[in-house]
Amino acid sequence: MIKTNNKILYVITQGGPWGGAQKYVYTLSKNIPNGMDAIVAVGESNRNQDLQKKLVSNNIEVINLKNLERNISIVKDWKTIVELRKLYKTIKPHIVHLNSSKAGVLGSVASIGLKDKPKIVYTVHGWVFNEPMGSIRQIIYKFAEKISATLKDSIITLSEYEKKQAITKLGISIEKIHKIPIGVAKQDYLPKDEARSKIINTDYNQDEVLIVSIANAFKTKGLDTLIKATEKLLTNNIKIRVFIIGDGPELANLKKLSASLGVNNSVHFLGFIENASNLLMAFDLFVLPSKKEGLPYVALEAKQAGVPIITTAVGGLPTIIENKKNGLLIKPGSSENLANAIKYACSHMNEMKSMSSTAKDESESYSEQDMIRKTYNLYNKHL
Repeated sequence: MIKTNNKILYVITQGGPWGGAQKYVYTLSKNIPNGMDAIVAVGESNRNQDLQKKLVSNNIEVINLKNLERNISIVKDWKTIVELRKLYKTIKPHIVHLNSSKAGVLGSVASIGLKDKPKIVYTVHGWVFNEPMGSIRQIIYKFAEKISATLKDSIITLSEYEKKQAITKLGISIEKIHKIPIGVAKQDYLPKDEARSKIINTDYNQDEVLIVSIANAFKTKGLDTLIKATEKLLTNNIKIRVFIIGDGPELANLKKLSASLGVNNSVHFLGFIENASNLLMAFDLFVLPSKKEGLPYVALEAKQAGVPIITTAVGGLPTIIENKKNGLLIKPGSSENLANAIKYACSHMNEMKSMSSTAKDESESYSEQDMIRKTYNLYNKHL
């Protein structure tokens, strides 16, 4: 009898725009060890198929899920459960690794009562109930996460913060939770002048502080807060120029906001850039104004690049950024707080560079190989 490899089926709600969850699935599936086969199922309602393209180019099998999408839809969600259930029966995966809240709930329900039930692993890329939303929606999401957790065999959290929330807010057994932080590979960042020549094609004054935010345009990323903070700073004659790298559904609204505040000559939307983190050294300051996060790759990449950092105290970010030790940490959602932090950074740049040097020294503790090894060790426990 020919022995077949163990099949690992990854399920993710969206293939794009390219972000942390997509990079996570791509990294794990691309580095699948001998004895395992990776298959990735992706919701195809999103037209941006960054993940699918990368997977296909690496000869990884991709299955498009016709009905899986980010927004709640009773009809489509039920069809997704049926579609996933049929997929489980057809390919008979040994492990199903679910990513994103929507896939996490529906993918768990789809496994109920199967004769050859796969082991269900779920990675929390930031608990969805931490997003800005009404109390009723928050209760619904908490309930869905809590109930579906009973169907999961292992839950991976990327930070201690998410782990504590799983225990205190959802009542999930600590034995089921595995904290495996994301990790980044060692990168060759382009030198400052070379990086600037590739992306900054607008005139700017040498005394301007160049600020970058690498984040897709979702409401949870808080990019509107950054634009409002920019208006406050320019009004007070603080010389800055802001560059936003990323794509997403809120991009048009952010551009309108920038124009309405009269800052569109100082806020530049660069869209999606492949391997944008390699260009980090072009900038004087990295800002991540998120209202909700898990543990974002880009913050670790900014640490590794040695770029001064300002970020919000959400999700796992306080586990990697300590205020005035290796960056500035502020409360989310306040343009005034962010403006004050940027103003401080601009007038204390030597101190900021000292902090970034500390951050760079710390960055080696979050390695991509550690993340891959610990995740595959978890798989092996279920095999």
